[in-house]
Amino acid sequence: MLEISNLQAAYGKTKILHGVSLRGDVAEIISLLGRNGAGKSTTLKTVMGLLPLLAGAITLDGAALAGEPSHRIARRGVGYVPEERAIFPTLTVAENLAMGFWRGGQGVSQATETVLAYFPRLREKFRARGATLSGGEQQMLSIGRALMGEPKILLVDEPTEGLAPVIVQALEQILQDLRATGVSILVAESKLAAARRIASRIYVMGKGRTIFGGTPEELQDRQDIRREFLEV
Repeated sequence: MLEISNLQAAYGKTKILHGVSLRGDVAEIISLLGRNGAGKSTTLKTVMGLLPLLAGAITLDGAALAGEPSHRIARRGVGYVPEERAIFPTLTVAENLAMGFWRGGQGVSQATETVLAYFPRLREKFRARGATLSGGEQQMLSIGRALMGEPKILLVDEPTEGLAPVIVQALEQILQDLRATGVSILVAESKLAAARRIASRIYVMGKGRTIFGGTPEELQDRQDIRREFLEV
């Protein structure tokens, strides 16, 4: 279970997060929802140890993550899929996936087969270089690479941005399938409709704070929240 309490973080001297609190249970998809600039990506980066924590607490299954380097956070069971995907363009799909496997030994083949079962398209492109993949294929590869570490919780930043509807539908189904295996998922999303389709709990962010937390049905009744923090 992931718990974040009063998270505060900054880029240099510019403070971005002023108090983010949320929790995610085992095998649950939760969505961090808000307009661009609300602090969603910064929250995920701070959880992953990519930005220093100014104040607050982050725990996974009761163990503190705050202050740990990113590689140790990954080994605690946190997978991260950045908004920019950040695949290695000159490496093949096979090599990109292998970069996500840190356990050592011969388990890389089994982990790769597990990922390819979720993403058959990556099997077809297994020897292709990352730069030759479409946007949807690159997103699949970025998620697959994160899954190579067998995470307890997956942090996914704007997974459907710029993708065709058919690819969006496929990715959303894969996230649901992962949840069914026991993986928790925290998705940063700017579209209310997308968040409502996959999440059992939604946290709305505004100006670096979480200002709402509840079910999609409860958010539907909060026209004030949707009008001030979500609608364009």
